[in-house]
Amino acid sequence: MIIVKGENVAIAVGTGGAIVAAFYFIWRKFRPRGVPTSVQWDIFAEMGDVNRDGHINSTDSKLVEAAFNAIPGSPDWNPAYDLNKDLVINLRDEYIIIANDRLNIWDYFGL
Repeated sequence: MIIVKGENVAIAVGTGGAIVAAFYFIWRKFRPRGVPTSVQWDIFAEMGDVNRDGHINSTDSKLVEAAFNAIPGSPDWNPAYDLNKDLVINLRDEYIIIANDRLNIWDYFGL
């Protein structure tokens, strides 16, 4: 018997019940979610979602790394990548992404 636990849900799967478990995992991945507000998007971007796709992950980290040591006026400067607003894109900004890695906006705000 396999026990699958999620948001206040527990599914016991016995012999031949793998379809139920598969359905549950698919539902968790693609279930309807609420729509974040513009304020929530702004807050989440400051937490490290620099490309605003709703996920803080290696894609955001690579974008910040590509602009490493950029300051206002330099060709690689993007104010969205300066997460701590110290006017230089550096490891401190990267640490913010690392601290929030694998978060997504929908789970973070309970949508």
